[in-house]
Amino acid sequence: MEHRSSFRVKLLHRVHVKKRDDYLGCFYATNMGCGGAFISGCSADISKGDIVTIVGYIPREGKENPYRISAMVVHVSAEGIGLMWIESDTIIHSTLADILPAAA
Repeated sequence: MEHRSSFRVKLLHRVHVKKRDDYLGCFYATNMGCGGAFISGCSADISKGDIVTIVGYIPREGKENPYRISAMVVHVSAEGIGLMWIESDTIIHSTLADILPAAA
């Protein structure tokens, strides 16, 4: 299955990555779209098929509003991890509608 068939936007958006209850660190999403994202630098202690949670913040009206999205790891390399969202389309679309303009 091709996981990159959906449109992705290049960006540099800081995110925190968790696997179960383990905090893996702060990294940068370098592209995001309706199908998933690529998180640069995050590849230690991660395997294909793992479920991770991405936590980020969207600046709005002088505050940073948090969001949380779950994803499955579909690609692991020395450069980072490729993710496929596992949330509902409604959650993904509304979150991306906030993230992409703020990160551009």
